[in-house]
Amino acid sequence: MLQPDRKFILATPIARGLRYYGLARLVSRFGDDAGDRWQRNQRLASAVAAGILAAVILTTRYLAELVM
Repeated sequence: MLQPDRKFILATPIARGLRYYGLARLVSRFGDDAGDRWQRNQRLASAVAAGILAAVILTTRYLAELVM
């Protein structure tokens, strides 16, 4: 099992890479307007993404407890 500080060091570049990849994907798919909207609503979009991630993690843990 990794120590908590090593988990953070491992998770940081993954999270940053996903963020920049996601932004690049939006711009390539929907054009520069999507990038402008992302910049204007960055905090809201990040909060929504964090909420979705938390819901997925909690649901996964709940389902894992049911199976065990």
